[in-house]
Amino acid sequence: MCKGRILLGALLILAGILFLLSNVFGYDWYKLVETYWPTALIVLGAWIIIKD
Repeated sequence: MCKGRILLGALLILAGILFLLSNVFGYDWYKLVETYWPTALIVLGAWIIIKD
């Protein structure tokens, strides 16, 4: 199975969990994304470098 498909699936699952938390518990996930999006870019960049 292609790693890109696994990553895409994981991102979709994560987005679904965030939307579920928002709807069920009133969790404000927008603040979480707003605060930590640079960390996601750093982790993604490091993963791209290390994977080879």
